[in-house]
Amino acid sequence: MSKTTCPKCHGNKKVQCPYCDGEGGKTVTETCSKCSGSGWVTTSWGTIQCGACDGKGVIEYFKKCVHCGGNKIVDCPYCMGTGEV
Repeated sequence: MSKTTCPKCHGNKKVQCPYCDGEGGKTVTETCSKCSGSGWVTTSWGTIQCGACDGKGVIEYFKKCVHCGGNKIVDCPYCMGTGEV
């Protein structure tokens, strides 16, 4: 039986990650654990702006997609990454 070029990846073997829509992950916002979201911490000098979150009360970071590892592409699930079906 002769193989043909995969109609999903067009023979490229890779496709945009369907789990992160090709973004590589997402920005996550969490309440700052140092100031409990207030933006302020109490020290021996008094109450000061939280240095961990710069007084915002939240920490933002980019969490990589666990499926593509932040690469934005994955092996084509239709052809299992061979480029042919």
